[in-house]
Amino acid sequence: MNTSIHKILVAAKALIDTPEKWTKGTLARDKNGTLVQAYSDEAYSFCTLGALHRASYTLGERSWHKHDARKLLLKCTGDRRDLAPWNDDKTTQHKDVMAAFNCAIAMTGEGK
Repeated sequence: MNTSIHKILVAAKALIDTPEKWTKGTLARDKNGTLVQAYSDEAYSFCTLGALHRASYTLGERSWHKHDARKLLLKCTGDRRDLAPWNDDKTTQHKDVMAAFNCAIAMTGEGK
């Protein structure tokens, strides 16, 4: 598996490693809860997809690496079509997001 995909997943997970830094309904929010771009310096909390965008951007990775990281996460959420509806579902909790990231990271085969 591509090391870049692993790096994106690890960095994205770190961005939302506490419930306070994870959000629903938008890619990112500032510390006051106001919607901001995932790439903004003001961004504090991210949804699953927003965290992937930010991590990929911060690491300077190519967009297809981000897309492949997204595919792994989708497999770990039950092979849904998109991460946003899963992230935003009222039943999805922070622990579910962390479990999906752990699953996807393990699927890269890196760090063993």
